[in-house]
Amino acid sequence: MVFVHLLKSGTDYMDLMSYQLGQFAIKGLLDKTGIDVNEIDRVIYGNVISNVRTENVAREAAVTAGIPVKAPANTVKQACISANQAMCNAVDSIQLGRADVIISGGTECTSDTPIGYTKEMRKNYSQLKN
Repeated sequence: MVFVHLLKSGTDYMDLMSYQLGQFAIKGLLDKTGIDVNEIDRVIYGNVISNVRTENVAREAAVTAGIPVKAPANTVKQACISANQAMCNAVDSIQLGRADVIISGGTECTSDTPIGYTKEMRKNYSQLKN
């Protein structure tokens, strides 16, 4: 079952980070299914626009949702199909017998997109500071 809650950038989720949205999804899944967190073998999340403070959103989302740190968690980056690739990776791991229970999906928060500046603009700014 897939749950999607879309909002316009800069609105209700404006102060949240991508990992927090992933955390809410994991907690919701755990609450609805009753899965014991100790049974989870891995967490794989897709994410396109990462924040430098939380480069591995899968790890941050998993740990803050209560998944034990012993469960590996990795983030897949593949432009627009990151979440799909994360789910395919999860299926592959289960089919190959590497895991029994994997939480997989994707998370994005365009309200938290890091804004980069050109090198020229950064140079101009550093000259202003001097």
